[in-house]
Amino acid sequence: MVRDGKKFASTDGWGYALFDANGKLFPEKPDTQAPACAACHRLAKERGYVFSQPWQLEPFHELASATAGPALKFRDLPASELPPAVRSLLGSAVTGIRAVQGELEDSLFQGTLDEIRPTLAAEVARTGLPALLISRDGRKFSLVMRNPSGVACKGSGGTEVIGIRSGLGESAEPYRISFCSR
Repeated sequence: MVRDGKKFASTDGWGYALFDANGKLFPEKPDTQAPACAACHRLAKERGYVFSQPWQLEPFHELASATAGPALKFRDLPASELPPAVRSLLGSAVTGIRAVQGELEDSLFQGTLDEIRPTLAAEVARTGLPALLISRDGRKFSLVMRNPSGVACKGSGGTEVIGIRSGLGESAEPYRISFCSR
């Protein structure tokens, strides 16, 4: 993030870029990334658009206490209203989920889909329901749900949670990661 109120007026005075572990820009175009970053950072508007508590993303553990703040809203959504790609991941026993609602649905890219995972895990821990951030067109999403097999995490007393991200390419298979949540 770079602060320049004039140059980045459309993104609340902040310029954004997301780099991978090798220092290369993520493949999405900056004009797609910046609005997505700004949408997420607007959740921390009262702190100058900066999250004051860093999220522990690696390794994934004890994420249930992570939260983006009170500005993030969830809604109940029947599984029957989800795109087939998401429904197939949930299984037939799941009848409803908790879905993020608001500006984040409009601007998603890889960084948003990855960085929302701790907040989705917290919602899963709070409600017991799968939690989802999905684009309005239904093509990009990040889903977190309890492992259907009920696997317990060694040493933490938590339950294994599965995070699934998809929609970053027409033929991209969903990316899955397992981590522990209390």
